[in-house]
Amino acid sequence: MRRYLCLSGGGAKGRVQTHCIRQLLARHSYDGILGVSIGACNGALAAQGDLHVMDELWEIDDPNPVDGLTGFLAPAVHRWRGVYSLDPLARKFATLLDARRLKVPFHAGVTVKETREYRDLVFDASSASERFRAGVLGSSAIAGLMEAWPYKLDGKIVDLADGGHRHVLPPAPEDATHIDAVFCSRIDPMTVKRTEVDGLLESMMWLVETAFEQTQEADVDDLRRRARAGVEVTVYAPSRPHGGLLAASAEVMANRAKIGVEMYSHPVRL
Repeated sequence: MRRYLCLSGGGAKGRVQTHCIRQLLARHSYDGILGVSIGACNGALAAQGDLHVMDELWEIDDPNPVDGLTGFLAPAVHRWRGVYSLDPLARKFATLLDARRLKVPFHAGVTVKETREYRDLVFDASSASERFRAGVLGSSAIAGLMEAWPYKLDGKIVDLADGGHRHVLPPAPEDATHIDAVFCSRIDPMTVKRTEVDGLLESMMWLVETAFEQTQEADVDDLRRRARAGVEVTVYAPSRPHGGLLAASAEVMANRAKIGVEMYSHPVRL
């Protein structure tokens, strides 16, 4: 039996994942934890067994999305490379992420900007911590919104972007017999969408979230394929909207914590 925990991307929506991660790790042993974007951030700490640190990562107090999410993002110095910089998150991870502490193999899903291909970067306790941190940060860099992250891959330096551009949910290895998939967003199509968008940043976010929704639909279809092939697939996903990728006020985050509890209590079996 091979069981994998797959964590989707979703920006500040990632707060909804933490309760599910804690409960699932208490119930199951995993052969690997896979994450994309914010799912990579949550998953890397979970793979280290640092669940209390994962919770502390989400102590965000009313950030202003234009200025950046406190502790996660800051305005980019080189605006032509991205609106935001991941430097604040990199400073956090310099002390929080250490490959030697990995108790479970961890997979970071990334997109290589030069080729637009999806790559599954696998780390374990023998990996170099600097590469481990760079892989997680690269997985988090939404192209256009955030500066890409450099990484040595196949003998050369490339720019890594958010794996969510190709897979919002990282695909589990083909040897999986059980997949627990934890999403940050609803997996059913949204019935109400805004038709008017105000401001450049909001316009960019609308484009990003629309593209991620379409990619997520393909990932859910792949889970259904795996289920038809005999893999036991359990999905945990929000049942209602809870704000955008950069929405992170105290009220929104408290609501996401409640939604996370609901998600775990009402899983979807495909």
